[in-house]
Amino acid sequence: MPLSDTQVGRAGEQLFAAIATLTSDGELEFYRPETDDDHKDLEVGRKGLMGGAYVQVKSRTAVGADGYLRVHVEFPTGKPIDHPGFIYAVLLIDPDTIETAWIVPSPDFNRLSEHSTTAGALQLNFYARPQADDRWAAFRSPAPQVGPRLLQLIDAVPEGKLPARRDGEPRQRQPLKRTEGM
Repeated sequence: MPLSDTQVGRAGEQLFAAIATLTSDGELEFYRPETDDDHKDLEVGRKGLMGGAYVQVKSRTAVGADGYLRVHVEFPTGKPIDHPGFIYAVLLIDPDTIETAWIVPSPDFNRLSEHSTTAGALQLNFYARPQADDRWAAFRSPAPQVGPRLLQLIDAVPEGKLPARRDGEPRQRQPLKRTEGM
């Protein structure tokens, strides 16, 4: 029986986090949000520091008959997340590794992807061939480079500028407040 899209997605997220952790020599740590309502599959940061970025992982186990790997990301509000601390990881996976990864900061993904709209929702369409010298080639990373590439992107996020909330305001880290009885 073939894997479901949900199984492929979850396996890709886990494989991405594992390979990035291993290839960063343990420098990267990942956290998973309880919900996936905002395209944030993983939060990632340097070990011992607060999170530095969010990652939306899109996984496929095969390219199409024409050789293209296709993924689509939909934004019902019509506005994509556009922040260097929001990163797309598009993966071609097989049962035990990442064959090809494209690790793309959202401003580049938004600019390079094809755009379409349906009922007011914006859809960003990624089409790439694993070996092609195309618009996505600069973002392609073999599995051993996944961790180092992600570290580069996290280090490029301006200090104190975490990804924005839905209302566009910068996210601020707040100290925990104790309440009576705790």
